[in-house]
Amino acid sequence: MWIDGFAAAMKLAPAGWNRIRASDDAGAKAALAGIIELAAVSDGPIQPDEDEQKHWDQQATAFIPIWVQMLHEWRLENDANKPSAGHAKVGRNDPCPCGSGKKYKKCCGLN
Repeated sequence: MWIDGFAAAMKLAPAGWNRIRASDDAGAKAALAGIIELAAVSDGPIQPDEDEQKHWDQQATAFIPIWVQMLHEWRLENDANKPSAGHAKVGRNDPCPCGSGKKYKKCCGLN
C-alpha cells in the first residue's frame, strides 16, 4: 500500500513533520494526523474492527487527496527554501552594481 512508503519516508525526515505538528495550522495538523492514523491501520499497530475497516476502505480514497493537498499548501507557505525573487535588471545607464561608480555599460556590462 502507498501509505507504507509514505510512513517510511516520514521516518526518514521526522524534523519536517514535527514542524507541522508544532505549527498553528489546524488543517495541516489534522491532515498529518489522518495520514498517521491510516499508516497505523495499514501497518498493524491499530487493528480496526470490521466497521472501522469498512470506513477506511470507503473513505481513504476521498480523504487522501485532500490531506496531501493540505500538506502541500502548508509546505508552500512555510518552506524555508523558497526561491528568491532575484535581482532587478540593471539598465545600461544605471550605476554598476559592483560598486565601481561607473555606468553599467562602461563597467561590467562591457562583456
